[in-house]
This record gives sequence, C-alpha cells and structure tokens, in this order.
Amino acid sequence: MPARFCLMLWFLVRSSEGQVNITAELGEDVILPCEAPNTNKPIIVVEWSKPEVDQEYVFLYRDGHLDSVYQLPSYRNRVDLQDRQMKDGDVSLVLKDVKKNDTGTYECRVFQRGTNRKKRSNLQTDPIITIYLLVLEPGDKDGGDKDGGDKDGGDKDGGDKVGIIVGIIVGPVVGVMILLAGGFLIYKSCMRQKSHLPVPPDEAAD
Repeated sequence: MPARFCLMLWFLVRSSEGQVNITAELGEDVILPCEAPNTNKPIIVVEWSKPEVDQEYVFLYRDGHLDSVYQLPSYRNRVDLQDRQMKDGDVSLVLKDVKKNDTGTYECRVFQRGTNRKKRSNLQTDPIITIYLLVLEPGDKDGGDKDGGDKDGGDKDGGDKVGIIVGIIVGPVVGVMILLAGGFLIYKSCMRQKSHLPVPPDEAAD
C-alpha cells in the first residue's frame, strides 16, 4: 500500500471528532478511515452507509462475511475492509476506482460483542466517524487548468482581462489628476505674473 495512504489514514483517524474531508481523483483507490471505539471487543457488524440512502449500504459485514444482498449495486466489487482481521479495531474501508458518483457523505458504524445491544443489520447509533468524499477530475487537486492555463497554474486570459479592467479604472483617474495639476500650475503662474504688474494710477492714489 502506498505510504501516502498510510500517512493519510493515521492522520485522519487521530484527528478531532466531526466530519473528515477527503479528496480523490477519478480512478484512484481511496481509504475511508474508521476505528471501533473499543479495540478489545470482537466486532460483529460493520456498516458503511450514505445518509441519503436509507435501505442499502456501501458496505455491510456481518456473520463473518460481506453481505451483498443489501449493498448498493454501484459499490459491488469495489469496496473491502482495509484489514479483514480488523486488528486494533481497524474497520477502514477501501474504495477502489473512485467515480464522480462516489462524491458524498459516508458514515461508519460497528456492533461489538458485549455492548448490550442486539445484533441487527441496521445499527441505530451515532456514526463513529462521518466522512465527506470529493471526487475530482485528474489535475484538479493540484489547481491545474485544463482549458488553457499556463504551466505555473496561471490564467493568461484572466490576467489580460484584469489588466484591461485596471486600465479602464485607473486611466481616467490619472488623466483627471494630470489636468488638475496642470491647472494648478497655470493658476500659480498667473498669480505670480499678476504680482509683478505695475499698480494702476487710480489704485496708487488710494
């Protein structure tokens, strides 16, 4: 198994409670991490479900084997436990060859022997973990632009548009400032010349 998946698994399982967000590219295999609350008790049932689907499951393990009767058809032969032995309570799910329709929320639940709860296919308990999986087109995770962006992730067309908009806004402002500055200089020049003009006789008499 690739080291980056192991690292991602460790980090997500140890992260704070609440929803965990995972991003994957089309065609990748992805791990949805989950760990049973009590690692010392045998696990009898494992459920992986989507909240928007009430009757069927992404993955259902009970009676020592995968139950495909209630499994969503789109997930058949594409999901399995990362560790069939479920050592240390590891009930993480491996989802192979992810597709766009796999995007959504996933919930993990388990039933363990000795928890004073009847064994049943539908566990009416809060999920151990809730995961939101987002499946992207190849290259989208790295911010690539398949429709004409440059190699550095820039958008040449976008840069040209920004330059035009800035020019439209800044151009008139600069023009007004130039006109105001020119008018002020002319005004000062006129005032300077006026101060050197001879005083009219009538005004001198006063």
